[in-house]
Amino acid sequence: MKSFAAATVICAGLATMSPGPTHAEPETLAKMSWLAGEWQGAGLGGESEIYFSPVRAGAIVGLFRQYQDGKPLFYEIVKIFEVDGGTVLRLKHFNPPLTGWEEKDEWVEFPLIEVTDREIRFDGVRYVRDGDGQFSAYVDILHAGESEPKTERFIFRRKGRLGD
Repeated sequence: MKSFAAATVICAGLATMSPGPTHAEPETLAKMSWLAGEWQGAGLGGESEIYFSPVRAGAIVGLFRQYQDGKPLFYEIVKIFEVDGGTVLRLKHFNPPLTGWEEKDEWVEFPLIEVTDREIRFDGVRYVRDGDGQFSAYVDILHAGESEPKTERFIFRRKGRLGD
């Protein structure tokens, strides 16, 4: 697990400390509205859950948790919004007792590359609709001791909708 923690931080060369504005382009976020809801799935050899809010106040906010054998491994808080003229996915990682992986004023940031009806592509993270009620998340992770990132796939199925 420690190698995953280190790998995620290493692959996050996109981390920044600039808070920027907290609004987003409505048309860009509107194309991402299918994410809203409660999702369950698998990835990294364990079980995963992610909750995405509907677009509100210029942002989509999410909570991710990874667990194995019924025990939490780590959590993430996610925010998708506009900063410095572009849309980004920004996140912070936490251990089970909620100690942060990143420093207090740091986070991991993935700039948006493209949004289509089927795919949301950030630099290092992709969400692909696999059909009604299912999507795959592809995350580029540089594991400790490796020189190239490996793309890990998470498969999620909709458990419920939020904000309906």
